[in-house]
Amino acid sequence: MDIRTIKGNGKLAVKISGEFTISHILKAKEKFMDLIKENLILKIDLSDVAEFDSSALQLLYAFSIYMKNRGINVEIVANNSKTDLFFKTYGMEI
Repeated sequence: MDIRTIKGNGKLAVKISGEFTISHILKAKEKFMDLIKENLILKIDLSDVAEFDSSALQLLYAFSIYMKNRGINVEIVANNSKTDLFFKTYGMEI
C-alpha cells in the first residue's frame, strides 16, 4: 500500500494505491492520525486501490465521522469496482 499526500490551496489530497486491507490497516491508521493534525479539507482518492476489505471501509468511515465532528469534510473518490462494491453493499455510495 502506498499513501501519498498533496497540499495546496487549503486542501489536502490523499492518494491511496495498492492493497488497502487488514494487513495494511495499521500503516493506514498511522497515516490518518497524521492527517488529523492537518486541519484541511480532505479528498481521499481510492481509484488506484487494487484490493479493499471491510477493515479499510471501517477505518475510512470512522475517520470521516471524526473529521466531520471537527468541522472538516472528507470527500472520498473511488471510481474503482473493488471499492465501489463495498460502498454500495454497506449503503455508503459516494
